[in-house]
Amino acid sequence: LQTINITLRILYRPRAEFLPKIFSNLGLDYEERVLPSITNEVLKSVVAQFDAIELITQRTLISQLVSELLTE
Repeated sequence: LQTINITLRILYRPRAEFLPKIFSNLGLDYEERVLPSITNEVLKSVVAQFDAIELITQRTLISQLVSELLTE
């Protein structure tokens, strides 16, 4: 088992038609309270599929998988 350090940068823009529902259900500070936990869980689930070397060699694929899961 190896320990790795990963930095994840998220650029997001919620769809305008969902903003009222997002704010009413999650609050105005949802991006500070909800997004970090969602992104961490998605990142963990993707990273768990690869070993340490693959995390380097398959960086583009990993990025695509994370992006796809976060946009669902």
